[in-house]
Formats: sequence, structure tokens, C-alpha cells
Amino acid sequence: MTTDPADELAADSAKRPHTALFTPMARIVHVLICGIPIVVTFIGLFLPYFQIRTPDSAGTPISWATASQIQGSERPFVSTLVFLALALVPLVLQFFERKIPNSLLLGLSSFVVVAGGVALGNVAVNLEPENMRWVEYNGFILERGIGFGFILAGAVGLIAAGTVLMLRARAAIRRREDILVQQEA
Repeated sequence: MTTDPADELAADSAKRPHTALFTPMARIVHVLICGIPIVVTFIGLFLPYFQIRTPDSAGTPISWATASQIQGSERPFVSTLVFLALALVPLVLQFFERKIPNSLLLGLSSFVVVAGGVALGNVAVNLEPENMRWVEYNGFILERGIGFGFILAGAVGLIAAGTVLMLRARAAIRRREDILVQQEA
């Protein structure tokens, strides 16, 4: 006689605690750890990434958000913005009172690392504009702006924060599994 997999799943679910994986204080810590680099990176998207100037003028700031206005690509801006939004998903989901599957929360935690990787990759690709020689040849001076530093710091922070979030999620999952094993014994 075989049992219905749905019945087994329901019985297994009945044994598991339906409490959130993280305490309220841990959730706030996660929001701070991950939220700060997300905000820093987001702000950096709108700050001057490059400054093109002549020796006798203040120059024109170029941010990732305004690059398309000067025939630049908007891909770094859009891709970083999309992945920053995805990095918010695990931070929001941890506040739901309903139990989220452990593997889903752990997988979603990697979104923060991926967002940092995308931002860092975009910084690496955009260290210098393609028309750098043209800019220098025509007597202009190209300098990195504060947006470069914000995006770089935010990207490195996202990778570190995402790694911390994944490690904390994995540790919380192990604690929960240990509790379940003790309850069954």
C-alpha cells in the first residue's frame, strides 16, 4: 500500500514550526546590512560618474542615469537598477509571517550577491568611456566623479552583505533543523 505524497507533505508540514526563520531583530539587522549598500548604489546611479571638462571650465557631469542623453548606453543603469530591485526581494519576504521554504529564502538571499556582482561588472566595463581618445585628443579632461565611488563601494558592500545574509540564513536553517531533530527524538 502506497501513501499519497500530498498526505506525507501535510504530515511533515504539521511537524514543522510555522514561525518565521528570523527573529524581528535579525530581520532589522538584515535590512540594515543589505539596505545600506543598496541605497548607496542606487544614489550612485544618479551622481556624476564622469566629469568632462576643459582646462578652463567646470565641465559636464555624466551619470549612468543620464548617459543615454549623450549617446552613451543606458544598459549599466537599467541592469543595475533591475538587480537592485531584485536584491530587495529577500529583505521583504523575511517579514512575511507565513513560513517560507528554507531553500527559497536561501536562494533568494543570493540575489543580493548577484546585484553586487552586476554593479561591480558594470563598473569594470565602464572604467573608461569608449571615446576616451577622442575626448583627450580634443583637449578635454575626463575625471571620475563621486558616482563612481558610490557605485563601486555599494557593489562591494552588496557582495559582502549578500554573503553575510546567505550565511545567516544557512545558520538559521541549520538551527531549525536541529530543533526539529530534537523534537522528533
